[in-house]
Amino acid sequence: MKSVKRAMLFGAICLFTTLAACQGGKSTDAPKTDNPAAQGDVVARVGDVSISLEEFEKLINQQNRLVRTRYKSVEQKRKFLQSLVEREAMVA
Repeated sequence: MKSVKRAMLFGAICLFTTLAACQGGKSTDAPKTDNPAAQGDVVARVGDVSISLEEFEKLINQQNRLVRTRYKSVEQKRKFLQSLVEREAMVA
């Protein structure tokens, strides 16, 4: 249980740091590979699974418009990432 909490804390810290550093804009010239960690900055890791910033933004953008408006603030994005980390921890 401690490792799940640590993973969630690590993911939240990574998200906050990445979002704070990337507030200016998006880079569209990231190389496309099958490895999410190679596609950009890693915002969370759960075991062997990495969630990149690009993948995270894609998951938010896949939500319908009304749900997406919920994720405008850094705090709400952090909660969304935390739910992704929890889901990955349960699957692992």
